[in-house]
Amino acid sequence: MATYGFDGARVVRIAESAGVSHQLITYYFGGKRGLYEALSDQWLEESIRVSQTRTFADAARRYVHWAHEDPRWVHTLTREEPGTRPTAEDERAAELFKHVEELRERQAHGEFRSDLD
Repeated sequence: MATYGFDGARVVRIAESAGVSHQLITYYFGGKRGLYEALSDQWLEESIRVSQTRTFADAARRYVHWAHEDPRWVHTLTREEPGTRPTAEDERAAELFKHVEELRERQAHGEFRSDLD
C-alpha cells in the first residue's frame, strides 16, 4: 500500500511482497480493507503505547527511528487518500483526539515547549 496508495494496492501484489498466498489475506482479514484496518489499529496501539511510556523527546526519537527503519510506513501514512475512510475511523479518530489531549496535558506540565503545536 505504501507504493501505490490504498486504491492502487492489489491484494495479490501485497501477498507476493509478504511471501504468502493472497487467499490468506482474504481469509484472515476479509480483503484489503480489513488488512488496512488491522495495520492501522496496530500502528495506533503501538503509537499510543510509545507516547504514554516515554517522555515526549523519547517518543519523538522512536517515531524518527520507525521512519528510518521502515520508510514505507511513512509513505503509507502520507499516501492515504482523504476520501478513503476505514470503517473504524470514528473509533480511531476518538483515540487520536484523546491522545492529542494527553499530549497537551504533558505540554502544560512543561514536558516540552509550549510554542509547539
